[in-house]
Amino acid sequence: MKTLIITTAIALLTSMVTADPAAQAGNSASQVSIEYHGAEPNALRYDTEATDGQFFYIAIKLTIPPVHNADVDFSVSKIRVDGDGICTFFGTDKSVTQVPDGNVRDVGPPQTLYGGYCTGW
Repeated sequence: MKTLIITTAIALLTSMVTADPAAQAGNSASQVSIEYHGAEPNALRYDTEATDGQFFYIAIKLTIPPVHNADVDFSVSKIRVDGDGICTFFGTDKSVTQVPDGNVRDVGPPQTLYGGYCTGW
């Protein structure tokens, strides 16, 4: 009897330790859609990111035809996020902009973004 109780306890503890934490919490990693609105007229870029809380780098360049197709940093003035989550973005001029699902937020002042992270609800 004692052996049965100990064996059952070990099996229960092992199943709790090896189970996937995301499955236990009932949420899986999803993605959000992001719109970066540039300070320049008609400048717009779309992207998707996972809502796993991992930091991602943003490498946005804007091609300007009058300057022989030179790439310049994309100055962002607004960000829109759609999906089940909230994203935080970091700018080169030290801005921190949080954008929850279904919202548009101003980046102030408009600036190049270098990274961010998104988490699910």
